[in-house]
Amino acid sequence: MADEPDDLTIRILREIQATLFNHDLKFDQIDRRFDQIEQKFGQIDGRFEQIDNRFDRMQRQMDYRFDAVDRRLQELNDLVVRASGEATQAGVRHDMVQRQIAGVEMEIGDLRTRLQRLEEKV
Repeated sequence: MADEPDDLTIRILREIQATLFNHDLKFDQIDRRFDQIEQKFGQIDGRFEQIDNRFDRMQRQMDYRFDAVDRRLQELNDLVVRASGEATQAGVRHDMVQRQIAGVEMEIGDLRTRLQRLEEKV
């Protein structure tokens, strides 16, 4: 009987040891799986970095193109403002010239009238 408790203890210890061994195997598998996952994440991180770099490059290109469009639109706006200013100035000059022509035509009409009166007298 004295041997039984020792045998029971040894048996329990061996079962615990076997369970721990199985746990060690499981933890080794888990560690390998984590290593694989870390490698995959490393690859994914590298891929995301490439994508980020590509998007940054595309963003710079788009900014450059939009800046060029903005500059061109500003140039066109300046030209339109200048052209409308010149058109307004031309319109004012045209009106002034028309008034001058009307004035000259009136003077010519007056001169004709005076000439006719003089001719009638003579």
